[in-house]
Amino acid sequence: MGNYHSCKFLVLAVAIMFSSPAIAQSSSASTIKQVAVYHKTSSQELYDIIVDADKHTAATHPASGNVKYIDPATGKSHAKAQVGFDLNAFFLPDGTPGLVARVLEIQPGKRIVFSWINVAWQIANTPSDITTMPSIVVLEFKDNTVGAEVIMTQVDVPAYQIHMARSPFSENGETAPLSEIVRVHWELAYWQPIRKYLEVVHNN
Repeated sequence: MGNYHSCKFLVLAVAIMFSSPAIAQSSSASTIKQVAVYHKTSSQELYDIIVDADKHTAATHPASGNVKYIDPATGKSHAKAQVGFDLNAFFLPDGTPGLVARVLEIQPGKRIVFSWINVAWQIANTPSDITTMPSIVVLEFKDNTVGAEVIMTQVDVPAYQIHMARSPFSENGETAPLSEIVRVHWELAYWQPIRKYLEVVHNN
């Protein structure tokens, strides 16, 4: 099932409060709250990693195709995120994106809000559990005394049981509640790779 223990660099937030009337918790879903702390960097650098497609690719997805920010009105890919664009990432062998996230809000250098759904939503062990309602992801970027941090809150993550026969993080696949797999994959797909990326960038 893979390692479901957070690494020492990840601090789970006890409470992250954010106010938006559009963000409402479903009674059948979970909320994930995490803080990833990085040394010798800035909140602007962390923000740029997410909104810049090339940096996003280099930091998190180099083995699974280029991250794309696509304008759904034209179908064209753009270099940087804008409100209304779709983040496409974690591409499958047939070229379809494993993750699609619509950019709902941007506060430059400080905050990004996505409507976030991936292919795992569709592989519930009980098909009647499947929902097509996306979760909401809020990423906040702040400087701190050691560098900077990303505060991540994800609302409305389905809690139904799924089985991923093919997983990039486990040779034997993964079976667990979807919310638990999503929680762990933030660490494995984002926080750890970003840390390695920053080490390379800062040492060059």
